[in-house]
Amino acid sequence: MNSNTRPGKFPVKILSAALALSLSMALSACGDGDKNAISSTKAADTGSGQPVENSVNDSKTASEPEEDAAGGGSNKDAAGPVTVPKTETPDNPQTPAGGNPYKTAGIDDPDKFNEFFGKVQKAVANGNKEQVADAVLYPLRVNENGSSRSYKDKTGFLAAYDQIMTDPVKKALADQKLNTLFVNDQGVMVGNGEIWFGASPDTKDKFGIIAINKDEPGTSTK
Repeated sequence: MNSNTRPGKFPVKILSAALALSLSMALSACGDGDKNAISSTKAADTGSGQPVENSVNDSKTASEPEEDAAGGGSNKDAAGPVTVPKTETPDNPQTPAGGNPYKTAGIDDPDKFNEFFGKVQKAVANGNKEQVADAVLYPLRVNENGSSRSYKDKTGFLAAYDQIMTDPVKKALADQKLNTLFVNDQGVMVGNGEIWFGASPDTKDKFGIIAINKDEPGTSTK
């Protein structure tokens, strides 16, 4: 073999094809690496191993209220309406010394009325029916279920005492403070109208219960 013989030239077409194939494989590998990097970054941002699209859908599903079995809407309970009395007892502080906060109701001696009121509160609290009956100005009007009944004397009142002096009526009297009594020309109102006191038109400085309301609060005595 002649050592001076130069090797033949490598065919150009084969060399070009090999270079093109190598370049294509390199570009493909780079593309797959970028996609994996992007997916990893998105998964890290959502704090899960799922693609970002799945994480968003899961989040939306969790935040939406569930519908009931009938498909009628959210299972969240709606707040019920708040019930309030028709008539609130207004703040009616006592008149300063020398005044008479009960004058409009025809009561001339406020000190005597205050003393009388305290005795009635105590009698009702202690269940002293006789003493309560003596504190009534007859005839006594009792309002219930849209109608009124009149008790003409002590005997009739005592016979129906437990039906007249119900727990709500007793509680209204027990909770009443002198400085929040409401006064008008009809009398002195306890609570939201459960009991009304008044003055005797015939006897000076004689006071008593003139009406009891077992209907809705704020019912008038007349």
